[in-house]
Amino acid sequence: MLSPWFIYQGESSIDALRPNADLLRSISVCGNPTAEFVSQCHELGIKVHALVGIEGKDGAQFATPEGRRELIAGYLARCEEKGFDGIDLDFESLDRKCRQSYSALLRETAAALHGAGKELSMCVSYVMCTWRSNTTPVADPEAEIDGGWYDPVVIGQTCDVVRVMCYDMISPSSTVVGPVSTAPWARDAMTFWSRHVPKEKLVMGLPAYSRDFVLSGKREILSPYMPA
Repeated sequence: MLSPWFIYQGESSIDALRPNADLLRSISVCGNPTAEFVSQCHELGIKVHALVGIEGKDGAQFATPEGRRELIAGYLARCEEKGFDGIDLDFESLDRKCRQSYSALLRETAAALHGAGKELSMCVSYVMCTWRSNTTPVADPEAEIDGGWYDPVVIGQTCDVVRVMCYDMISPSSTVVGPVSTAPWARDAMTFWSRHVPKEKLVMGLPAYSRDFVLSGKREILSPYMPA
């Protein structure tokens, strides 16, 4: 399995990358890799971004200029310590009220990282397409879509890599039973993001897994051939 998201699991981790090194331009690493691992990735021609998350859903950590400066200082220090090529923001399911402060975080983080010769990447949700949810379609594919807590335009302006999560179309928390992804649904997500982000910055994240559901009679079954 080839994945731009990579879980560091010790010294043998580099061996998992070598067979597909010519297909990878960058990875986003979860865990606490060593500087040696990052250096080994560079020898294979792979850039390494450190995956970072956030505590809670209220965005309190980046709500103020002081909070953003503290986060960004930590990102820069981590890049300096391990030799990372940049930071990958994996913030998910934040409150809608975070939109303005998150845009400020993106702009300020991008400016600081770019000033240090580093990159900013971000994971973006699969729901940012013409289907506003996994069950409700939008009739007009060109309609403006509320990005919730993030602004697609700002992401396109600030990020060097945008990783689109074209999976979990139907998940255990969904109200229906159906596929993890479909070609029309994933294609639509990438079409949406290509309107805001240059194509050379986009990474299409596809599922290499499936799920089994136990039918309880409380969920509708969604056809694997129709997104909604």
